[in-house]
Formats: sequence, C-alpha cells, structure tokens
Amino acid sequence: MEGKARAIAIDAGGEVMVVDDVFMSNEPARFENEDWHRLLVHIKNLGASDLHVKSGEQGRVRVQGRVAPVTRRRLELAEVGHLARLLYQGDNAELEIKGGKPLDGAYALRLNRDSGLRFRYNASACDTRGGTGIKITLRELPEEPPPLDVAELGQDVVDAFVLNSEGVGFVCGATGSGKTTLLAGLNRYILEMKDSDSVIETLEHPIEFTFDRVHKSASSLITQRAVPEHVPSFSDGVRNVLRCDPDYIMVGEARDSATIEAVLLAATTGHMVFTTLHSYSVGVTFRRIASQVSQGQDAAAVIGGIIDACRVIVCQSLYPDTSGRRVAVREVLVFNEEIRTRLIKTAARSLTELPVVAQELVKQFGQTKLVHAKRLLAEGRLAQRYVDLIDLEQSRLQSSGEGNEEIDPTSILARAVTQLRAAPSSHALSQVAESLVAKFGEQLVADANHAANAGRIDPLYAEVLQQAEYTLMERKHGQD
Repeated sequence: MEGKARAIAIDAGGEVMVVDDVFMSNEPARFENEDWHRLLVHIKNLGASDLHVKSGEQGRVRVQGRVAPVTRRRLELAEVGHLARLLYQGDNAELEIKGGKPLDGAYALRLNRDSGLRFRYNASACDTRGGTGIKITLRELPEEPPPLDVAELGQDVVDAFVLNSEGVGFVCGATGSGKTTLLAGLNRYILEMKDSDSVIETLEHPIEFTFDRVHKSASSLITQRAVPEHVPSFSDGVRNVLRCDPDYIMVGEARDSATIEAVLLAATTGHMVFTTLHSYSVGVTFRRIASQVSQGQDAAAVIGGIIDACRVIVCQSLYPDTSGRRVAVREVLVFNEEIRTRLIKTAARSLTELPVVAQELVKQFGQTKLVHAKRLLAEGRLAQRYVDLIDLEQSRLQSSGEGNEEIDPTSILARAVTQLRAAPSSHALSQVAESLVAKFGEQLVADANHAANAGRIDPLYAEVLQQAEYTLMERKHGQD
C-alpha cells in the first residue's frame, strides 16, 4: 500500500537492529539532482544493497535480502527520466532507453574531498500501466574490496590463482553470485603480498571495486580499464594489455568466442588470467565454453587448449546464512596433470562426455557444492533447507540424459528460452527468469538443466533459471 512503511531487521556491526521506517526524511514533492543524491546517501546509511526506481511505483530498497518502500509516494515518469539523465550524464538518456537500448554504467557521487559513493546502474524501458515507463536499478560499489578470506576459500585454491606464472582461473556463477567480489579479493591479496613484484591489468564492465585505499606493496601495481569507456571490448582489451608487461590479467567476463580466444592467448604466453563465466558447475563450465566457440571453429581444439591452460575452476552460489547475511557455497576443482590428461582425452573423444567426466573428477579430486554445504551446516552457518535444495539440484544434474534431440518448439521450455533470449540486459534477464519460475515452477528449472546438459540449450539459460529459483525461495523464507 502506498505510503506504508515496513520493519526490516538489519545487521549493524554485529548487532541486529529493527528499522521501522526506511523512508527518507523530508521527501520532496519532486525529485531533482540534490534529492536523488540525498536518497543515495540515505540508502548507504541503511546498508541497502540495491535501490529500485520505477515510474509509477514507490522507490524500493533491498536490505540484506528484504525489500521495502523507501519513498512515500509513487514516482512520476519525468522524475525517473531525470534520474536516468543524471546517471548517464546525457540529455539523450530517455531517448536511448525508450528506443530499446538499456543503459549500464557506474555513477560516482563525491561527498567531500576525501570520500564519495559509487554505484552501478541499469536503466531500461518497461511496461507501466499500459504505457512505456523506465526502471532503474542501482547497486552500491564499495570503495575497496573486502580482504580475501583465505581460510574460507582454501589456501590451495588461492595458490592456484596467484602462484602460477601462466594459465587461467575461472570464477563461475549467476549474476549476483559474488564473482566480481572474489576476483577483486584475489587482486587485493596479490597487491598486499610482500615483495609481490606484480603488475595487474584489469578489464571490467563496469569498474566495481577500486584499490586506491588498499595498502599496496611498493612492488605491485594495478591498472583498471572499463569496457567500452577505455577499450572497445574485452577481447581488444586483452590484446592491448599484453603489451603492458602484465603478470596478471583480469577479464570481467569470457562472454564470446573472441574473448575466449584472447584469454587462451594470454594464458599460454606467460600470463595468469582470471575471468568469469555464467555456469553452475565445473562440467557445465566446459559446456558453456563449447557453446560460445565460433561456428566452423574446431571446438575440441579450443576446449583442449583451455583444459591445458586451466589451473582452477570455482563455481559459487550465494545463500542466506544463519546470521541473516549471505555465504558462498562453492564447487572447486584445482587442476593437476592427471585431471588435465583425462579431460583432454575425453574432449578428443567426445565433447558431450566432457561435463560428466568433469563432475566425476570434482568428486574425486575437488569439492562439490553439496560437500561444502554440508560442512557449513555442520558449522551452524547454513540451514538444512538450503542443503536439501543443493542436494536436489545435484540429483537433477546426475539424472539428466545426454540425448541430442531438439527441444519441442511448442514446449514451455522453448517459449521460456525465447523470452530469456529477448532480455535486453543481464538485469532484465534475471527479472524474466524469476517471472518464469514463479509461473511454471521447479519443473521448468529441471527441464532447462536437462536440456543444457544434453547440449540442446545454452547453459546460461539453465543457470539463470536455477538462480531465479534460489532467489524466489530465499525471498519466500525471508517473508515467513
């Protein structure tokens, strides 16, 4: 109901506080630049992770998973358009959005000479009460990355990323699963090492964490570049930074065949590369890479090169822990020669067998998500229902066949994939997935995972539906 407040329990420095009214004070009759800036400061003080602004609706915030209104009245289209222009720093923002072009970027708000706030934003067109409206989502970007939790990740995993002189390490998961945070933590770890003697070059879209306040070793240097502001693409950026004497290269996302080829080039010419993929498991990671290789290219050769260069794969999902925060549940495989040999032989024989063999190797040499979840349960950090959910998902993956039949174009899954493919941005993709899972339930997720494992749909769509199922379940339990 418009104007109604909602109590939210938030963690404040280890103590749980109940906020009865999250509304900003002195809400204006119409939002102008300074009002939007005050609202951004307000959500920072609330500890909110996200701000949702949609024309015709109250503004809303997400605080540790809970969603509540932050404005007392519904926002007008002109006000939301004003925010879009402020963030985009261009008068044509509304025209771009209403023309079907989503806007993604970062916005910096300077508070004083020594401090400020940074936000990542997505702005896109949407349907509102029969017309075209604007939806903007903002997420605060921390001033510096959190220190890497070596004990939580595992020293062997950290070493696989930072002690190899060349190769590639993958961090995988859905949007919002903490991939960028983990990579930033690894960069900070390298920068803080004594006698690091390391040059790090990053390629990001957008730059989420900065390292100005990190106490860096005198023998380390990091240079960050944004796509497309500083370089036109990830693949072009990799080829550029190869001329910058790097020891480590961070590539925000291996999103296409050109980027994968560039990553492989860097990883086999004396550089350690960190990058991300949208995949739920180690096995699906290889399926995902194969699906992105250019038509007519020798997929087996590319996969073989990736396997030979690969040093570690971490696949993670975030779940609410027992304290109300979030904890990463991870599947991990640190590569050795036996793993590489078995995977290369499998890839040469049949790419469709690769995900199955990879998951067998995770059980033999690595850590499955279920094993990690059970350990967190034993430590009192994760609820049993999330362990059961992970167990169910792993059972689904194991029971999925490897058939090659096409999906029925009239099926619910085919129609769902069509809607997901049409999503104009990663944020919109997540929203469409949540809508589909809410409508069709867990059977759609199971069908998508089966089809992805059989190579009939892009694994990205199975992963985003899976993450939507987790999000909806988390939201449901948060309201109980």
